[in-house]
Amino acid sequence: MLDKDGVVIYVGKARVLKNRVRQYFHTSAKPEKVQAMVENIHDFYYIITQTEIDALALENNLIKKYKPKYNILLKDDKTYPYIKVHLKEEFPRVSITRKIKKDGKYFGPFMGGVRCGDILDVIASVYNVRTCTTVISSKPKKPCLMHHLHRCPAPCAGLCSKEEYAERVKKAISFLDGNYEEAEEILRDKMNKFAENEEFELAMEYREKLQMLSKLKLKRITSLNRFLNADIIALKTNYLYSAANVLITRSGIMQGGSNFALEDSSFSEADALTAFIIQFYNNHELPDEIIVTEYCEKKLLEDYFLEKFGKRIEIVQPKQGVKKQLLEMAEKNAGDYLSKSIGKIQHKNDMTKNACE
Repeated sequence: MLDKDGVVIYVGKARVLKNRVRQYFHTSAKPEKVQAMVENIHDFYYIITQTEIDALALENNLIKKYKPKYNILLKDDKTYPYIKVHLKEEFPRVSITRKIKKDGKYFGPFMGGVRCGDILDVIASVYNVRTCTTVISSKPKKPCLMHHLHRCPAPCAGLCSKEEYAERVKKAISFLDGNYEEAEEILRDKMNKFAENEEFELAMEYREKLQMLSKLKLKRITSLNRFLNADIIALKTNYLYSAANVLITRSGIMQGGSNFALEDSSFSEADALTAFIIQFYNNHELPDEIIVTEYCEKKLLEDYFLEKFGKRIEIVQPKQGVKKQLLEMAEKNAGDYLSKSIGKIQHKNDMTKNACE
């Protein structure tokens, strides 16, 4: 849809174009946001695609390109930190990143008071997996300070075999998967040892690491499968403004959640939720499951993610049980955020667009 100046103000998709376009220009009652958009439409053009998945992908690309006024735009989107294991390297290292690529194994996102730096610290002190960017070659280097602090076995100096190091990485991955028992035992032993030797500062350091692990364990949802990696997504709207909430669980542990204030002119909540999900995963790691309300376009999204990312995602629409309870929690959060964000959005409009008018 274009305004009188030829600026793209809305991008949409439809199985039957005639029916969809008729909705906009029919005299029947429309949501307030849709009515405001229709009043600004001067012209429109369309592109025919081979499949509905192609249409979904094209819609996403055009929204990114034109940033239309009446589409969902995740302007306040935050990218949370992940821990990356660089498995393609001969001696894999771990690092913190906010960008997801197909070149390693990712864990996270980490939110809700858990610092990635603290987790890397545990991996280095318990499993001695390297966190440096040193390039390891056949020519041995001099061991660095990390080796002398017993935080790295110095594979760069040839002091650790590939097999021994691989075992360390395997245990570190198990820890990142949520198996904290071994790490907890090692940290407690070290803390007690330093306390017995009256090295109280070091003992306190290990006590803080144990407290961080306790914080992670408290986030485990006992009635949830500990192998479950799922995002729970809910959307609430008053047909003028909308809000979405995303709750993130990894290995049965609730990592935290994010709220998004949305301005969109979708005719239905299904369209709005589908558009939000597509945009959200432009910058976030895909889970194994996405838990949503029953009106979401389940099959279309599953096919889209399989074709675009090569990953089979299950879109779950629960009717009962713990997953339904999590969805209700996300809906409650979205509703609460919507009621609190309307004032902020209106104030922003008053200070910008309305001020200019």
